[in-house]
Amino acid sequence: MLRFLKIIFLALIIFVLGDFLYYNSNSQALSYNIQFRLFIPPRYFLESSAIPVGLLLLSSFCLGMVFAAFNGAISIFYRSREIKAKNRTIRELEKEIEEMRTLYSSMQHKNQTPDYGRLGTNSDVEVAKID
Repeated sequence: MLRFLKIIFLALIIFVLGDFLYYNSNSQALSYNIQFRLFIPPRYFLESSAIPVGLLLLSSFCLGMVFAAFNGAISIFYRSREIKAKNRTIRELEKEIEEMRTLYSSMQHKNQTPDYGRLGTNSDVEVAKID
């Protein structure tokens, strides 16, 4: 969440800085006005107000940063939910393992059965050497 807020704040700072630079420069290319028109016959005609190219570029950049932040926040949200679910499963399985260990140790003390878990150690097994 903090990362998302940082990106939004950064986009706002870049927008304000870019807006300041845009309005204080005398570039003819960035001050050219664009007007969008949409005509769907026979009835619908939509027309936007005149928008300078520089303002359009700045706003599209900042909106892109905001949408990228939302996309990142959504993926982080789903990943954190998945991790929480997996951690919960791990805790349940570890609890089950601990219960099985206590059950096995209580059965071992009652029956006095040999410890099969230690057979793989070097102290219990003699290795024959072949010359």
